[in-house]
Amino acid sequence: MRLSYSEISRMRHNILTDMYGSKEKKIEERKTNIAQQNRDLWLEKYQSLLAQLPEAMVSRHKDYQLDIDYTSPNTEYRKLEETWVYSVDDAIVNPVDGNNSSNYLYATQSPLHPKLEPIAHQLCEDILFLKKERDAMAAYIDETTGKNKGSLQLKKIWPEVFHKYLPTEPVRIPRKAKPKVENPDVPDFLKVRLTTNLLEDN
Repeated sequence: MRLSYSEISRMRHNILTDMYGSKEKKIEERKTNIAQQNRDLWLEKYQSLLAQLPEAMVSRHKDYQLDIDYTSPNTEYRKLEETWVYSVDDAIVNPVDGNNSSNYLYATQSPLHPKLEPIAHQLCEDILFLKKERDAMAAYIDETTGKNKGSLQLKKIWPEVFHKYLPTEPVRIPRKAKPKVENPDVPDFLKVRLTTNLLEDN
């Protein structure tokens, strides 16, 4: 069965989600946790001072942003530039960017605290490793589906674990055999008639 573009896209999405979705979710949770720890560490020495100030004198936001600029020592990996966010429902004390021309103070991206470098860099390595593997798997799926548009073709070249993502082949209904035509027997008198006609003509 020839697969449509939407069917191939759906299979690609489902395969990658099943293989990497859970891991990517855990990575996002680790990003949030490190961003939260980073905020706590940077504000730690100001906590007693902040507690004495009226609320109106301290900027608050619902998002705290951590700036990540990491270059892996592994040459096979690439540079990672991301913003890790710690979000809350109620606004919290937050560093702001005072160097903009508007009257609104935007939440600024904080640098990584030195104490968090080991766990943050390990997370960066995990992100880069997972991205490299996921990209390679996506490329494999793209190449195989680009060269093979039929589900039976893909079933032959894909590993068995991927077969469950292929659409079910339509059940072929066997053709009904044509009813046998019952022809009458040759009349017994045919030979006699032919012989009689031959004799009479002579």
